Amino acid sequence: MNVIKLREVLRITKCSKSFWHGQIENGTAPKPIKLSDRAVSWVINDATEWLEQRINQSKQDTAA
Repeated sequence: MNVIKLREVLRITKCSKSFWHGQIENGTAPKPIKLSDRAVSWVINDATEWLEQRINQSKQDTAA
């Protein structure tokens, strides 16, 4: 299981920091895992699956 830091999540998803944190608060983006008192990361598969879901949803919305 590979984990990535916020900077990499934002690079992969092309989201802004505020948008990404808003998605986490809304429950639509994966929550981070706590590595220590001050360090969090995301499972890379969770972030890429979230992005794939957004892409698929966008394709469905444009096809309708």
